[in-house]
Amino acid sequence: MNEARPIADANADAPPSADPVHERALFFGISASRVRSRVRWGCILLILSFLIPYNTVGTTPIFAWDVLGELRLSSALALLALPLAGIALAIGSFVTKRGASLGFLVLGALLSAALLRKLGADRAAWDLVRVPDAFSTRPAGAILAIALTAAAANLKFRSATRHTVPYVLGLAGLSALYFYFWPDRGEAPFHTVIRALIALPDMPDFRYQIGTLLLVFLMIWPLVITLLGLSLIKVTPPKDESWFAIVANWTLTLHLLLLVTRALMMPQPGLSAMVYLLTVLVVTAVIVMTSSAVAIVVESFFVPSGDEVMSRSTGNFDDIIALGADPFEPTKETKAIAPKGMLPKRAAMVAGGAVAVLAVTQFALSRPPSKGTDWDIDEPTKESDLVFGSAFRDWARARRQWDLSARLKSGSEARVDVKDSGRELVQASKDVSKDLSAAFETLVAESDDLDLAGNKWSRLVHGVNEASRASKLPYYIDPDFIMSEDQEKGEVRYHFMAHVYRIRKVNQFDVDGDKYATLHVESLDQNAVDHLRLGFSRDEQPFALVNLDAILRKTSEFQALVKQGYCSDGLVLNMRVYQGLEECGKKLQAYASERESEIAEAVVLGTERHELQHQIDGPHLPLAGAVLNLLEGFEPSAQDRVNRETSAFLAELTTDGIAPKLALVQLAQYLFSSEEQKGVYAKTAVVIFEAMAERSIRRGFIVDGEKFWAAYDKLFELSDDKLRARAREVWEEFFDDELAQPKLK
Repeated sequence: MNEARPIADANADAPPSADPVHERALFFGISASRVRSRVRWGCILLILSFLIPYNTVGTTPIFAWDVLGELRLSSALALLALPLAGIALAIGSFVTKRGASLGFLVLGALLSAALLRKLGADRAAWDLVRVPDAFSTRPAGAILAIALTAAAANLKFRSATRHTVPYVLGLAGLSALYFYFWPDRGEAPFHTVIRALIALPDMPDFRYQIGTLLLVFLMIWPLVITLLGLSLIKVTPPKDESWFAIVANWTLTLHLLLLVTRALMMPQPGLSAMVYLLTVLVVTAVIVMTSSAVAIVVESFFVPSGDEVMSRSTGNFDDIIALGADPFEPTKETKAIAPKGMLPKRAAMVAGGAVAVLAVTQFALSRPPSKGTDWDIDEPTKESDLVFGSAFRDWARARRQWDLSARLKSGSEARVDVKDSGRELVQASKDVSKDLSAAFETLVAESDDLDLAGNKWSRLVHGVNEASRASKLPYYIDPDFIMSEDQEKGEVRYHFMAHVYRIRKVNQFDVDGDKYATLHVESLDQNAVDHLRLGFSRDEQPFALVNLDAILRKTSEFQALVKQGYCSDGLVLNMRVYQGLEECGKKLQAYASERESEIAEAVVLGTERHELQHQIDGPHLPLAGAVLNLLEGFEPSAQDRVNRETSAFLAELTTDGIAPKLALVQLAQYLFSSEEQKGVYAKTAVVIFEAMAERSIRRGFIVDGEKFWAAYDKLFELSDDKLRARAREVWEEFFDDELAQPKLK
């Protein structure tokens, strides 16, 4: 009978650690223990990422559980990707018996989370839903480069895996190159670093320079770690988890923590600091779990007996060695026990299959909405006008009154009015269309809640619009809502409204084989408050709208300006451009006085081309370099809005007829109201004038009157064809693509 050797006897012979086979298995056990311990605390941080606010209204945070009910499945999966990965890893850390199997689970879970977030966030943008910046996948290349370099340090120390280090470092280098040189939607990080360093001498004072250098250092840190990792090709660390591995795994956290003071300057310093710290800790958890998982996975290919030893009766390699047993010559007791846990190769196949299934499913769920519409319209009837006119208006007003009353008192009487007007609306719609009646019934029933989610309200109203389309009814309801904050109760409230329009015309367009459409509409209730926009386009809608009421007002404005020789009938607050207004008016009058009859059509065509470009661009339009230069340091959402308006106005400037010159006047008007280019449209005007005229119109942060009028005159004096060609040229330079040419069907 073989018995375990006493420890003294084991010491008399060559110690297990002196045997290369024992040494490899010993270090495999250390790697397995490390990945398991890191997963057990790292998964907690991933689960806690659920506490990162989805959005903030005023000072009130909106959390994931507040909005899950209104999100599409793909968007919800993107929002929950990290917590779900944390739950999977928490279970796996206790269920999996083999260290390598857990390593494959870690890599599969984190890769799945990255794919779910990337694909889901892209789809969420089409629904006007913003996935928080903390959930961005943009830094994935930098994080992976750091984790691979840290793993290479431990792999280099182990004799069994030293030859793999150049390959691991090669992957780290590729990840770093992807992060620094792939521009994604905007500027590549490497270009940002160079531009920031070039701008250092022009910064106002030493504080700005120090702050910029700190951010630059943070941005290049992954590159520094990756380059230092190249030394591992020649140098072997003196111990496991050497100083280099520690620096690679943990110093990014320290650098990020230095910026916590920025969070303390936010409107809600406590909440902002908590969110920032939690985000930093999540990044740290991802790095250390990835590095330890890569190390154990690579080792499993070259230490085939390591996982088998770890899976035996005690499940602990150190216990076997401490008892003096030979892990490679098991006793009778251990011989009878088959290795536990899933084989690493099978675990790799399962993890890879799960990633593939999740990616394909999310890709299918995340497809953008189709564009274009086959909305054929019939003539309105007295019954349909009653439904979309007084019946819907009365119900919407009753609901709004109930909303206001319930905030101040019980609102019971107002609620009765909502019920009554809702029944009348549904009953009236039965005389028009069965499908329409069903859609209104759903709208009335499911919106019977003051805390209705905003996206759900939009989908309910769009259900009515779809019923109108199917019934060939010439009506469109535009859903809208505003969010307000009750600071006393710490609540966010939704206030719902809708604008009802009669459809006058539906235009179908072909854009390189893809279908697009515009609806020309006018307000059904001329006494209702309109949002005054010439046109509007929402990414989730299959068409853009051209607002004929607002266009009529804009046409009258332009006609009056041409007759009077003015450039603006508004209050000019920017005194720096005041001296050029008279000359601007004379040029407009000289250009359009004999073409006044073309103004109405020009405003329609320009607006339609503008809104069509929004439909074509979608939410993932690449960020133009000029927009990034002007809005450096602004929120990504602000950059996106200016970027999209820049694209749309440049497209409008390519419209036939006199529309381009009128668009120039309109862009100039945005700069008359403020010296500091406040607002999206003023910043858009700066970008376009400077790019098209190839000269700056600013002195510092202020629009300079002399420079602006020089740029304006240069462009206005171009022929219509040359102005259109210049606008097309600038658009294609900005977005590195060919500007689409919609063709009316």
